[in-house]
Amino acid sequence: MATTERFNSAVSSYSSISVIFIGFGISIILSLIWSIQFWSALGLVATAIFFWDFTRKTGETIPITELMVLLAALQWIVGPYIDYHNGVDHYKYKMYVPEDVYMAFAVPVVLAFKAGISVFSTDVYLVNLKVSIIKLLNKHPRLPYLLVALGLLAPFVGQFFPAGLGFVFFLLSQVKYIGALYFILSGHPNRWPIFIGLMILSAMGSIASGMFHDLLLWSILTLSFIFHEFKSGFWPKLVILVIGGMFALTIQSVKQQYRTLSPAVPGSIAKAGLLLSWPQRSGAREKSLIRPMTMKLMYALTRAGLSAK
Repeated sequence: MATTERFNSAVSSYSSISVIFIGFGISIILSLIWSIQFWSALGLVATAIFFWDFTRKTGETIPITELMVLLAALQWIVGPYIDYHNGVDHYKYKMYVPEDVYMAFAVPVVLAFKAGISVFSTDVYLVNLKVSIIKLLNKHPRLPYLLVALGLLAPFVGQFFPAGLGFVFFLLSQVKYIGALYFILSGHPNRWPIFIGLMILSAMGSIASGMFHDLLLWSILTLSFIFHEFKSGFWPKLVILVIGGMFALTIQSVKQQYRTLSPAVPGSIAKAGLLLSWPQRSGAREKSLIRPMTMKLMYALTRAGLSAK
């Protein structure tokens, strides 16, 4: 197993060096042919490479560092680039720094961030993790149930304690996702109904509170375990991640409006209905809150990438 990991690491290092040279070459071509500024072109190409790397490792490892780099590139490179070229002039979101000045600073910072993480990070392969989890669950078969129950109860119990302990109960509420991952890797006969039910409950909680950050991040990381169990190839992973990204951006585009109106709506189910079809009357016509509107998606990407709060 150690030999296999060393081989994978060597192949990954060789591939990374090749990708760096290819990325620089494509950036120069883009800057010459389409008149894109070099640093902007390099940043866009680097973001595409980061997304490719994240997709490639999803299902094989826990891609936490890859996700961190991808989110940084989306928020600090792609978002501002769209702002510079989308023609929208809004005082809150306008980029007051010239593009060449900003990109000459932001792109090297993101690349340095990626380089630093690559030097010090170690991949956690799901094959090895699954073996360890199965051994753990053989000794403590009730552990996933306890984690899920603790995670679901923590937000309610935390209401009876001082506000200073709020963050402690927030951390405890996250262990339900760990329990869900244990179920996925355990081979439990009812693992998928339990997992789907837990994610539905978590989604309802996010809708009720109007806070989608935790749900989105955990959903992305959970996908890696699902891809591993189904042995998904690169292209199915790519399609699912793109669709999921569009869904996340749609939530980003409407979340502020939703938070403004949702407190007046009682119950999580009613709030879910508000999110899915928010009636805004315009004459005799009703408009849905969530629609596949390209400008809203691009505007959400401009400001937040995939980082919700």
